[in-house]
Amino acid sequence: MTLCINPSCQNPNHPENAVHSTCQSCGSELILQGRYRVMRLLTNSSGFGIVYEAFERDQPKILKVLKPLYSSTPKAVQLFEQEALVLSRLHHPGVPRVESDGCFQVMPKGGTTPLHCIVMEKIDGPNLSEWMRQQGNHPIQERQAIQWLQQLAEVLHLVHQQQYFHRDIKPENIMLRSDGQLVLVDFGAAREMTYTYFEQLESTGGITRISSAGYTAPEQERGQAVPQSDFYALGCTFIYLLTGKRPVDASIYDVQMNELNWRPLAPHISPGFANFIDRLTASRVMDRPINTLEILTQLGGLQDAIAPSASGAAFPSTHPDHPSFSNGAGASGAGKENGTGPGGTKGDRPSLSLSPDASSGADSNLVEEIPLFTLPPDYTAMTGVERWSRPSQSVPVSDTTQPPGASDLLPAAFSVSPPSQTGALAPDTLMQSSQTTLQSQQGSGKGRTLRWLGVGMLLLGLVGGGIVGGRSLHLLHSQQSQESVEPDALAFSLPTVLEGHTSAVNALAMSVDQRTLVSGSDDKTVRIWDLVAGQELRSLIGHGDRVQAIAISPNGRLVASGDGESLIKLWDLMTGEAIADLAGHTGAINALAITADGRTLVSASADRTIKLWNLVNQTEIATLRGHNSFVNTVDISPDGTVLASGSADRTVKLWNLTTQQEIATLTDHTSFVNTVTFSLDGTYVISGGADSQINIWDRSTYRPVSTLEHHDSFVNALSMTLDGQFLISTSADQTIAVWDLNARNYLQSIAWPNTFVNAAVVRATGSTWQVIAAGRGNNNIHIWNVE
Repeated sequence: MTLCINPSCQNPNHPENAVHSTCQSCGSELILQGRYRVMRLLTNSSGFGIVYEAFERDQPKILKVLKPLYSSTPKAVQLFEQEALVLSRLHHPGVPRVESDGCFQVMPKGGTTPLHCIVMEKIDGPNLSEWMRQQGNHPIQERQAIQWLQQLAEVLHLVHQQQYFHRDIKPENIMLRSDGQLVLVDFGAAREMTYTYFEQLESTGGITRISSAGYTAPEQERGQAVPQSDFYALGCTFIYLLTGKRPVDASIYDVQMNELNWRPLAPHISPGFANFIDRLTASRVMDRPINTLEILTQLGGLQDAIAPSASGAAFPSTHPDHPSFSNGAGASGAGKENGTGPGGTKGDRPSLSLSPDASSGADSNLVEEIPLFTLPPDYTAMTGVERWSRPSQSVPVSDTTQPPGASDLLPAAFSVSPPSQTGALAPDTLMQSSQTTLQSQQGSGKGRTLRWLGVGMLLLGLVGGGIVGGRSLHLLHSQQSQESVEPDALAFSLPTVLEGHTSAVNALAMSVDQRTLVSGSDDKTVRIWDLVAGQELRSLIGHGDRVQAIAISPNGRLVASGDGESLIKLWDLMTGEAIADLAGHTGAINALAITADGRTLVSASADRTIKLWNLVNQTEIATLRGHNSFVNTVDISPDGTVLASGSADRTVKLWNLTTQQEIATLTDHTSFVNTVTFSLDGTYVISGGADSQINIWDRSTYRPVSTLEHHDSFVNALSMTLDGQFLISTSADQTIAVWDLNARNYLQSIAWPNTFVNAAVVRATGSTWQVIAAGRGNNNIHIWNVE
């Protein structure tokens, strides 16, 4: 279906429009700017504009068109175009992306007045008002409130630095991406902070009054908005989130005293945080925070204050004052207050559907990424964390094998032997090279500054199966330990850093020999790292969009990468040369996996399908359909017979890789599934999702065995140690959790402040192992040694 936006068109939804470039009813152009095809009307009751869904190729967009009624009103046109101007200057996941040419005019056929248009990124997710209704209007917890406040304060910090303020912050103008990132929308009311504007505050004319009952600051109600008016609206928004009641509700707002008495409805909030909310909503501007920097600083202190109670027992660290570590909850791993017992195991509940059509759930699209801030040049001084800088020139691959020819990349038969536990990996060499010796420094007091000044963002973890995101571990079986580890048996070093990407890192994969790491980023590059030398080997350039899925063949010769424009590229890992492009999906590539024989590539896409590819001749084998929404993750069983897939439709599906038939649908998640993996012996399927939980399923019965709960936000990625005992999970709660899979207990967490962790792999280094992780809010890859 293609819609015509000509307001005078008699049949804008003409059935023949889909196959033509001009409207078959009125003759107006259907391909706006030669790029955007309008597909459906979303709403015509949004302020000045009519809102449509449009597509640029396969990418969904939001098209706003100024209502013809206002096209001849200069002030309305100015406010409408203001949104595009503001957003085009902001590059942050917390605001919709608008390109520099995203504001334009279209002249309808036979018209005399142009239509004013804005094209922006589509944020797939509910606004906070809708989200609260979906949650039964239950108040959010303090820890989540602080995290969300920090996200929004970071956005406001950027907006105010650009000399703008929003003027219309309210739950309806804050959207929740499917990855947990809050997005501030509707900048049509944004005002530039100029001397002319503030001079006009002394007069009664010239300032457009924007008001939203319950959220608008008193001075703004009188037509005198200032930047601190945004703080008032922000505070009122969180009163709603913390109580489930609107600020105008009679149970909160005292008309006689003109006061907000919200605290009795939020007894779970600490006095310090309640005082902070009250300061945001102070009646007088002078009693509110001075600027966004003060808000971020206070939030950092509040976050420090709740960290011990949120985690429990003391966490071992080589530097007790460093912010990179959170306290562990102990060995019991007790579930949250939801009826779970020790170990977080839930009771029986419906969880299985063997019917291919049994999966259900509303669509929930994946994140669209935006370039982030770069870390300040004094990052090392601020955090006490050293960087791994890019070498001035490429260094040779540590393996002495000669680069293969194209015919050698995929041998007819391939077998892998597990590396020796005693000598294959040269323990203790990871952090050393002749040019680079990495010694983690003690963090200074300045290290805490970055905790609340950094940009905290995330992307859904797209860790697939086979050889992807650390899933090369399937080929590295060893005797599984049957003993549980005491929580104080783990100690994490300060992180060392792989530096080179210029934007968020979305995906990681490690070679079978564990010497090579491959990463994909928003900067559209694939980077190859020598983990032994601690250096970047090369950067692979060829994608036209963010790279968000990576897989390495078992023989370590081939890299597959997938991007946000539906393209899969195959690369020679040894030379960095492009081998082939695989085109067939119509949506972003979310996950990749390669079978143990190296012959078949599995790809998962936002187009709701899974494709199987023959890597020998680079042709498509089959397309698996069954999910009702984006397919976010895939993994292949160790025996190579079963494929597991997880989707935004809230289901995990199991497929027979030989027959390409669906085996079962697992339906115990209450929100979209972000990551799925098999246990190393193939007995269990493990999945993590936006419901913050990790489910363990019996592969033979398709029934849930345990639910692991500790994370406070979306679970994005899963990885395991070589012995299969420890499970690593990454989350939007800015932590990496360690679980004892034998006891099914939570052990400890690594905190990564201001970073929502996307991906992680685990590397063995003799008697120790390492967690290698990447996330949104930080362009670098961090490595922790685990004792």
